[in-house]
Amino acid sequence: MISNALKARSKYYWVITLFVALLAYGFAIINYTVYPDDEWFFNSPFGILQQGRWGDYLTTRIFDYHIFLPFWRGVIALTLFVISSTIWCYIFQNALRKHFDEKIAIAFTSVFLSFGFMSRYYIYVSTKLSLGMSFFVTPIAVYYTLKYLNDKNNKLLNLFCASFLLAYAVSFSENSMIMFLIGVFIVHFLNKFFDDNSEKTIFKLYLINLLKIFLIVILAIFLWRFIANFLLFVNNIQPSDYTSNMIVYNLSSLSAFINSILVFMQNFVPILVRRASISYIIYNFIFISTFIVLIISIYKSYRLKNVYLLLDGILVIISSFSLILITGNVNYLPERTFIPFGMLCGFAFVLLHILIKGSEFNKTIKRSYFTFAVNFMLVLTVFYQTKEMNEEFVTNYQRYQLDVTVMNNIMHDLGGITIQKPIEFVGILPPYNTRHYEVTGSSIFYLDRAWLTSEELNSNRPYNFINMHGYHIIQAKTNENIIKEQIKGMPNYPNDGYIKDFGDYIIVKLGKSAFDVSE
Repeated sequence: MISNALKARSKYYWVITLFVALLAYGFAIINYTVYPDDEWFFNSPFGILQQGRWGDYLTTRIFDYHIFLPFWRGVIALTLFVISSTIWCYIFQNALRKHFDEKIAIAFTSVFLSFGFMSRYYIYVSTKLSLGMSFFVTPIAVYYTLKYLNDKNNKLLNLFCASFLLAYAVSFSENSMIMFLIGVFIVHFLNKFFDDNSEKTIFKLYLINLLKIFLIVILAIFLWRFIANFLLFVNNIQPSDYTSNMIVYNLSSLSAFINSILVFMQNFVPILVRRASISYIIYNFIFISTFIVLIISIYKSYRLKNVYLLLDGILVIISSFSLILITGNVNYLPERTFIPFGMLCGFAFVLLHILIKGSEFNKTIKRSYFTFAVNFMLVLTVFYQTKEMNEEFVTNYQRYQLDVTVMNNIMHDLGGITIQKPIEFVGILPPYNTRHYEVTGSSIFYLDRAWLTSEELNSNRPYNFINMHGYHIIQAKTNENIIKEQIKGMPNYPNDGYIKDFGDYIIVKLGKSAFDVSE
């Protein structure tokens, strides 16, 4: 299937895809950084397993790549993105048959690869390869799901393949489940799009297909959790509550749960609009794409007198927002979890290009005008999204270079690689004058420490970051009350005296501290 998917595309497709890929990711591949959490990942061999990401854990152990290889990881991840998008095109081609062409494939792949929030994930050296694997496996899971739904032979085999592959994809990234649902409902939609002469879809058959899809989802979740729990038990480690803490619904009682749902419904649109004011271009593409999919779904459902076409379109939209709906976390859910919206945006352009090939617009406007408008909008979408991605990559590169400068200055003043005594970083390094995207632009010497007083002494980010660059320092772990006395009168970095030797350990005062006491 993969070979057929790759061979099905033309040279024209591959040239444009390569151009878009380099435009979107080229800078990040060549100019590597250590992003916040990278320093945690490469110093916590079981951290990803504790979060349920056993696919990443097993794969890194089998192929022995739990090491810092930014260029290697970046190129392989991007290659997997491209292959994934190409497999999606092959699946859509099988659904549309004669109505599919290279322009549709180019439109989908260009938008999918350049979706603005991809930078939120690709910026991590540690997890970009995980995202690539989840992207690669997910459409294959959809392929076997379609075989399970449509083929009478090998039902159990196709059910197992679809469920296991989906579980494997989710074990790299939870985004896989969202993309799986979006992909399945897109194919459902496309199968009906040109079905003018067929009988209306029978409700019973439609419901059975939905139940089969959700059977695969349930089995996949079971396999994902079972394997994760088994590996946690074997390694004698406890699971992390990192992902479960993303759920913000109040589950203490039924009334509290219902009330939290009502609060979510009340705040859903206003909060999205507020978040859109920060990354307004990407959110606007999401909103416009949602509108396009909904309007075309309504129009074609009315033309074909097939309400199931509208239902499929709505299910595509709901699936795209499902992670927000499931967690209720519209306010603080990281934007890297919005990556599946790239499927929705790509699908919107698929529908627009299908309309160009259809007869709908021949009767109202000239096809050439509509074609020009769609292609112009496609170019603008790719242009602005790759621009947003590169702005974040450049900001992160600037932040990293500043962090490296601070690190080298401190290590020089400490005596370089010869330092033997434990170090205690105290205080918060002032924010850099860089643009911020979530945590992008925030210093390793600022994150965590600035948010919680307890993290000022407990955060191990600076120590792991410094050790990743060839130095070797040990965290002192001193007492808060003693620190309050010892830092009295100490100047902040980079002023003379910001480093002070207390015999058993050394204090490095980065900036203003929660433990500063007025003289």
